[in-house]
Amino acid sequence: MIRDCYISPLRIPPKIPSWDAPSSINNLLTGYSPEHTPMFAPHYFAKGGEAAVMSEFLLRGYNVAVPAVDSGDDIYVVGDAEANLIRVQVKSANCKKKPYGFCGQVRIRLSQLHETKNTPLLYIFAMRY
Repeated sequence: MIRDCYISPLRIPPKIPSWDAPSSINNLLTGYSPEHTPMFAPHYFAKGGEAAVMSEFLLRGYNVAVPAVDSGDDIYVVGDAEANLIRVQVKSANCKKKPYGFCGQVRIRLSQLHETKNTPLLYIFAMRY
């Protein structure tokens, strides 16, 4: 399960001696800063989902690799003991709270669903609330 996590880029003010460290650190951890708006551009959001999925695979003892050229597969996962390769496509979405649970929306290319390759393709949906 991927938990909600917000990491803001560290912005160090130009004058370190006058920097109010406790409130600035608190702003960094809570994501609030009057002069900084968080970046939720699609490519940042997608890479964040991929990083969370890669982290989970690594914690479970798998080896992960990112292809140098994005040709449709986001991550390659290798089980070291078996040396089996699995292609992984990560789809990330923000979820909304509904009375029955949570709801998120992703886009999947139909051509990728109909692709036939020797290596299995696994879809992982990284939903963030």
